[in-house]
Amino acid sequence: MELPEQRIIGALFLLAGITCLAAGLYTEQFTVVVDIISEVLSAAIAG
Repeated sequence: MELPEQRIIGALFLLAGITCLAAGLYTEQFTVVVDIISEVLSAAIAG
């Protein structure tokens, strides 16, 4: 996979993440969104 394709896929993942975050904030589920983000970040740090 070449660099432009990787950038497009990364941008799509970023857009999906921001959309999910905005939807969670809009429906006033801020604590659930923060819990999900902390779980994802801890998994990413753990490797």
